[in-house]
Amino acid sequence: MRQTLIAVARTNPSQTAQTYAALTRVAFNTVEFSGTQPFAASGTLRNLLVTTLSAPGAGKSLTYTIRINGVDSALTVTLSDADLQQRDTTHAVTIAAGDTVSIHTTPGGGGAGPLTGTPHISLDFDSDNPGESVYGFATTVNLSNSVDNFNGVFMGTAWGATATVQQNVVAALGSLTALYARLAAAPGAGNDYTLLVMLNGVAQDGSGGTVDTRVVISGTATTGSATFTLPLVAGDVVELRARPTSSPLAVIMQVGSRFLATTDGESQLSSSVANAMSTTATNFAYGGGLDNTGWNSSETSRAVRGGITPITLKRLQVVCTVAPGAAASGKSRTFSYRKNAATPSGAPSAQVLETAVAASDLTSVITVLETDLLGMREVPANTPASSNACFTAIQVASVYPDIPACFPFMGGFGGGSFIGIS
Repeated sequence: MRQTLIAVARTNPSQTAQTYAALTRVAFNTVEFSGTQPFAASGTLRNLLVTTLSAPGAGKSLTYTIRINGVDSALTVTLSDADLQQRDTTHAVTIAAGDTVSIHTTPGGGGAGPLTGTPHISLDFDSDNPGESVYGFATTVNLSNSVDNFNGVFMGTAWGATATVQQNVVAALGSLTALYARLAAAPGAGNDYTLLVMLNGVAQDGSGGTVDTRVVISGTATTGSATFTLPLVAGDVVELRARPTSSPLAVIMQVGSRFLATTDGESQLSSSVANAMSTTATNFAYGGGLDNTGWNSSETSRAVRGGITPITLKRLQVVCTVAPGAAASGKSRTFSYRKNAATPSGAPSAQVLETAVAASDLTSVITVLETDLLGMREVPANTPASSNACFTAIQVASVYPDIPACFPFMGGFGGGSFIGIS
């Protein structure tokens, strides 16, 4: 099946040095480990698209290359001179579960180097196995070696001490089936980090009838993995927990995870936002595909571009960390997908009302093309309580974008459904 990975850079490439970033949390760094994520499934990467807000400039260039296990692949694009966008639809590269992957940038032209802008980057992952999709992150923030650390499963960010800030909500029915983890350095003799999945606040460690999802990295080891079957349903809340034992070295941990959908072609397009939403003003966030650096009053700074393969998003799920208010107070928060700074007719929207902390839209659908900018808008009513939020929709990627809408049995663009591949 196909999964389209979309993201916009949190930090830009360097004008003068080579940099690296993860596929699903694009924050460029001159240290390769800090921009490299473990990959949790086997398949093929293709259809690399890079769009930037600033052209490199006359005589300048910036090359983006998919890098696997520390080696540049053939999947690459170069933006030169006045280019704002380039794509590689010619090359495809294979990747295996347990490999590492990054986006590698190389500036050209000398002097002050190219203008780097803010790149929007997308590519397609075609899994070898029906229903499989991948998630993960790379971060520059060390784990605490004295308290529990939390992060997202479907969309990660910096490790933090508060589980609810890092959580992701489930939209697509299926099972988590694998975790892969890498440390920047070994924990040290007699020390370890234990990584596991938290499901609705319960550690999945094999005790009390829970599924054992633990990955233990101890002593001189720097990597670990686990396979399992952890069933998930829409509305479940998941996060990762990394717990230190004894006094391990405080180091960076990068994680990759794998999900097996009950319905082939479905994956999770998820986002979590670290800061609290305004209680009086409209808030905007990226529509998914990356950790959000914060709700913002400016919509133009919170939109992510679609990829070469059209996608549809459906069955939106939203979870707030705090309910808006008391019963009959009228306090609420309404979340709606935005496309190109507008709310299309029939776009998914969900209202978290009064004492509830969650809401969903199980019927509406939005289609996102490579020319579209996807965002999320939140509108508070009657001054709701301060809260964070996470949201996820089912993503279905079409691998037959040229099929006309006149074939209703195939679900044309106007019908809000697409054909996946398996």
